[in-house]
Amino acid sequence: MSEAAPSAASRATRERVFTTPPSVDNGKLRSLCYFNDLTLIPSRGEHGRQMADGSPVTESIGRRIARLRRERSLSQRELATTGVSFTYVSRIEAGQRQPSVKAIRALAVKLGVSPEYLETGRDLAPTGDRELRVTDAELQVRLDGSADAEGKLREVLDEAHAAGDLPIARRARIALALSLARDGRQEEVIEMLEEHLERDRPAVAERPDLYALLGRAYAAAGENPRSIALFSRCLEEIRGSKDPDPILFVRFASYLSYALVDAGDAAAAQRVLADALERADGVSDRYTLIRLYWSLGRFYAVEGPPGRALDYVRRAIALLEATEDTFHLARAHQLCAVILLDQESGGTARKHLERAEQLLGDEASPGELGALATERARLELQLDQPDAARDYALEALSLLEGGAPVDVGHAWRTLAEVFERLGDFDLAERSYRTAAEILTEQGASRFLAETYRAWGKFLRVQEREDEALDVFERAADLAVFTVAARGVDVADRPAQLDR
Repeated sequence: MSEAAPSAASRATRERVFTTPPSVDNGKLRSLCYFNDLTLIPSRGEHGRQMADGSPVTESIGRRIARLRRERSLSQRELATTGVSFTYVSRIEAGQRQPSVKAIRALAVKLGVSPEYLETGRDLAPTGDRELRVTDAELQVRLDGSADAEGKLREVLDEAHAAGDLPIARRARIALALSLARDGRQEEVIEMLEEHLERDRPAVAERPDLYALLGRAYAAAGENPRSIALFSRCLEEIRGSKDPDPILFVRFASYLSYALVDAGDAAAAQRVLADALERADGVSDRYTLIRLYWSLGRFYAVEGPPGRALDYVRRAIALLEATEDTFHLARAHQLCAVILLDQESGGTARKHLERAEQLLGDEASPGELGALATERARLELQLDQPDAARDYALEALSLLEGGAPVDVGHAWRTLAEVFERLGDFDLAERSYRTAAEILTEQGASRFLAETYRAWGKFLRVQEREDEALDVFERAADLAVFTVAARGVDVADRPAQLDR
């Protein structure tokens, strides 16, 4: 079975600068290695020995593995482990194969040495060890979001603080924030990133990922006004720079448009997107166009017409199909399904939901699965399968527990509509009320207005006219924020972005 080559990040971590000084003639220490931070480290075994002319003996990784294996009285079969067959071990030792990062880690555990020593023949100084560990944890978080990455990062962060190793502490804190965000622990993310950005104050162009993560954390925690304020400041900084980067501008214009749409300020969202469209003229970067199409699709999904929304989302899907970004491709199919379900086109929406589920696969988080389950409930309700819809809605609430308030509120509203269809009016009203309470705390004007309208219709059917009017008035009070300005139609200029 072929093994993957080490990643660029792993190779970069392992590229250390060592020099071998003259041997120390004390009868105990044969040689010393100097790490690039000038820390003196004793070497092990044959690696580091010198010939009579002072030149170092070179030991290949295969010879090192063979030596360590023999020192431990292990056969090649006994050294073999999951993903590393004895045949593979034999070929490595013979110099016929270069082991992958995964194989090095597995063999290092069996041989009782560090992966760094197994690969280079040298042990790391504390600084280098922390750098290797934080890099491994960063890769875990970014590639698979492994649950054990948090513990590793906290350990490195504590050690780095104690040692005054500020660069590693910064990296560990940022990776930890990303790990916490994946787990939906937004308050911790906010606290960690606010502290970091307040202390270091990097320019948006230097660390756009941190500002984006903090803004999304604000929105997910129900602090949409803070999200809007942050993204507005970022956009102003980019706009006011000496040579504004159109790609970076479109990125933060997209983030700001999401927050404004969720807050119900369609007019402001429209102005931001119009500006982004103008600045994107001539940009051919694939992901910049995807962001722009996605933002426009999301805008028109709320403001209409739905056909225009679907057109932009399908453009984003077409570009995503040419990448390996299955996560965002899944999200795009999910957005298509949402738009179609809003138009009560359940039959067409089904294939997009199924495609989204297929693309997310086993890597989906509970929050992502919960959002899909909510749309599944809406689909089953449109297909006149209320029992199945109830099961999906309850599953969604279970998966979304502790998650983004907007998603939780949407699931409760869907469950309310299911109970209404099933004739359980008491549970329906309780569910509408719960959805409204959650969305009120979130400050999501648009979603709250939609919930009030659905609740008001329910009360009117129950011939509770006074209560229905009260709920409709609440929706009307919120609707004033969702009226879009008609002076600029952002869809009048799509042709310049067709590539």
